Amino acid sequence: MTHTQHRPWTTTLREHQRLRQQISKLKTFLSFGAESEDDVEWAMELVRRLADLGDSLGSHFDHEEHSSLFRTVPFEVPRFAHRIDAFRSEHRAMMRDLGAIQTRLADSPSRRLSSIAQDASAFLGRVERHEEGENEILQEVYQVDVAAAD
Repeated sequence: MTHTQHRPWTTTLREHQRLRQQISKLKTFLSFGAESEDDVEWAMELVRRLADLGDSLGSHFDHEEHSSLFRTVPFEVPRFAHRIDAFRSEHRAMMRDLGAIQTRLADSPSRRLSSIAQDASAFLGRVERHEEGENEILQEVYQVDVAAAD
């Protein structure tokens, strides 16, 4: 592997940074909470923010799964293959889980906003842990790459 092959991963790292910022803002929004369990204005803003997050995650996951991290590294550095497969599975599961939160928010007549907000916060923590894990892989692969170049 050569170092130049992995420069596109800087795009992935930048996307991770943007996602962290978006998640941080959403966590702050959630921390203030709704004024009541039927706060329509707050619920509509949460709907908008979750839709934006879904768009960002969908685009990001698509980019990652077509990047060399997912397509090349499992073959070049087989010890990472299992972890990368797990990340791919997590992508699908996270999109499904986000969709479930969005459906609950949109369909529930008595929205139970505090429960939905708790689930959304837990989901955001899960996304953060996932992205941290991917960053660790990127760093490890970079170290393998640099060591091979020496």
